[in-house]
Amino acid sequence: MVREVQRLALENEDLLRTMLRLSLDRKLGGQTSETAELVRGARRISWIESALAPVRPQLEKARYERLVSAMTLCLGIEALTVLRDYRGLRGNKAAAISRRAAGTLLDAAMREAKSEE
Repeated sequence: MVREVQRLALENEDLLRTMLRLSLDRKLGGQTSETAELVRGARRISWIESALAPVRPQLEKARYERLVSAMTLCLGIEALTVLRDYRGLRGNKAAAISRRAAGTLLDAAMREAKSEE
């Protein structure tokens, strides 16, 4: 799933950077971060949850929720922007780092769950 999302992010990088800029520029209309509606990213959560469905039964709720949250850092234009702009990585290398990070997070969550059995 990470491979495919990052491939699509690379293919649509210019458009996605524009969307990111516009969403960051959007004013929340006085809402606090607790009451503000999600501006973007809801699909990402459902993709991650679908990808993690096979391991969901093995993870307690809090660990699963942390893993889903952590995985959001590995997907999309935000991850790509950081890796390309700050680290200077070319597209395929940036996507490979995203996949590696996601795999590491999954492995760590599964090891933690196993060690607490």
